[in-house]
Amino acid sequence: MTGDGTLVDIQSEKNNCGYSVIQKILKDRSIDKSIDDLRNDRAQRIEDNPKEFSKILEVEQWVSSRYPQEANSSLIVGGARHKVKKSQKEIKKLVQEGFIGRYGELCDELQGRLGIAEVNHIPPKSAYRDTPYENIKLGDMPSIAMFKNDHEQTSSWGYYDKGSYQKKIQDLMKAGNMAEAIYIEMKDISTINATGKNYQCHVPKYIDYLASTPVKNAPLNSVGTRTLITPNEASKLKQRLRLR
Repeated sequence: MTGDGTLVDIQSEKNNCGYSVIQKILKDRSIDKSIDDLRNDRAQRIEDNPKEFSKILEVEQWVSSRYPQEANSSLIVGGARHKVKKSQKEIKKLVQEGFIGRYGELCDELQGRLGIAEVNHIPPKSAYRDTPYENIKLGDMPSIAMFKNDHEQTSSWGYYDKGSYQKKIQDLMKAGNMAEAIYIEMKDISTINATGKNYQCHVPKYIDYLASTPVKNAPLNSVGTRTLITPNEASKLKQRLRLR
């Protein structure tokens, strides 16, 4: 409904009604954002402000425990129903097994991770800016699930801290040398004091993922695909890292 009381019919698909309303409001203000952009922005705000979001979860849990039927039929922010949250045991198992994929996908699948696990972009999201990879959206960036304490030990941790480490990775990406950037990142996560299994055991899987999974809006690589590294680069990385 507009300010003068006029009803406006907004087209929406699936469970995107809330996001569609926000999208319409922004569009009227000359701000063009896709549904995916809005979802990813929300996911990032949750990750950057876990304490604030935890209060919202407490309220939701209070309502759900006392009014389950009403809570089940209600809509959350964004117009979509909550996915069933995974237990701590399930989340820990996923991290230990090496949960790798798109940032948006991992965030969706790790509902309930607050205080236990985080999703780590590799390369760090701050390094994409002003590089040939800058058009890759946040939700499409390759990532790995890590225990919270482990993530904080990585050299790239810290959303607002654009330090020398991120700059080094960014410079390599600017030069189109993604393979070297990944080499540095893989060495970094392999040397932290891990909560469970050392992340080195997940490095081959991550490298294979990067070499086999095209990323939307990524620049074409030397073999004409949109994977962040090529199979040949993946093989050389494993050799340098002394991995099978």
